[in-house]
Amino acid sequence: MTEPGVRQYLWRDVQLLPMLARSGHGPILSRAEFVGCTIIGPAVVVLMDSELVNCSSLDDVDQLWWPQNRGVESVPVGAVGLRHCTFTDCVFDQVGFAGWSETQRQHIAAADPSLRRQRPAT
Repeated sequence: MTEPGVRQYLWRDVQLLPMLARSGHGPILSRAEFVGCTIIGPAVVVLMDSELVNCSSLDDVDQLWWPQNRGVESVPVGAVGLRHCTFTDCVFDQVGFAGWSETQRQHIAAADPSLRRQRPAT
């Protein structure tokens, strides 16, 4: 059961930037639960008291990590902060992660490339 005040997103494609525009909290998305979603970038995120459970990436997992010299309570310019969010069985597509440790990197694996969505031609 989801806690009161936590927005829940189930089994859908989610684009983070439009979601931020609706949140009204600047570059930080707070108190959301994502289950079975495809999280679509391009985006760089900072996990702030957030959790990944059984998630994967469609991109090269060795290229996802952006070094960050600040603490995790700081969101670098242009990044999306995710505070008190949970991602379970989600696939990340064109999403990088800022400020992660080696231990945290173990929580995201390479996804089957057949899961990649068709992107519209630009």
